[in-house]
Amino acid sequence: MQLTEEEIRLIESYLLVRTPIRRADLCFVFGARAGEAAFAAETARLWRAGLFPRVIVSGGNTPGGDEPEAVTLRRRMIAEGIPAGAILIETEARHSGENVMLSLPILEREIGLARIRSVIAVGQFHTSRRYLMTLERYWPGIEKMLVTVESYGIGRADWHRHPEFISLIRGEMARIEPYLARNIIAEIDPATCTLL
Repeated sequence: MQLTEEEIRLIESYLLVRTPIRRADLCFVFGARAGEAAFAAETARLWRAGLFPRVIVSGGNTPGGDEPEAVTLRRRMIAEGIPAGAILIETEARHSGENVMLSLPILEREIGLARIRSVIAVGQFHTSRRYLMTLERYWPGIEKMLVTVESYGIGRADWHRHPEFISLIRGEMARIEPYLARNIIAEIDPATCTLL
């Protein structure tokens, strides 16, 4: 399963994005069953750098798990040094749209949405654009930043050399147009992103 140079450039320019990072009002961690330790370590690194005062972790129980993703990630983040009181969790979400939709009422109750003007999202690097597009769809009007995690042991420089990861990327690309058509995600301004 080889990709052409043109396909690699297209994927890297459209799908695999990141944003400049600066201090934000909140860190939003999209749940993941793969790479929980990497997610917790990266979120703790950002915390220690003083980039946000609160974290919300969203993720329900997925196949192969004994507990919701958010519960597992919260425990790992505490072990990495983030104070328990700084971490909010949402434990029902089954996909990225629900991650945002179900977290918003928790954030309104615990912090107040009007007090959150900027967010740093943390998620898998192969779904980076979809995370930003999901946030744009359900939470427009705030500044959205993104930090990605390499939790499959495959680096950004050589993702296109791994057939299993190419399959993940192709699946991700195939989701974008149907999700846009169903209003599950919203397009983002490409000027706010840079290539990974």
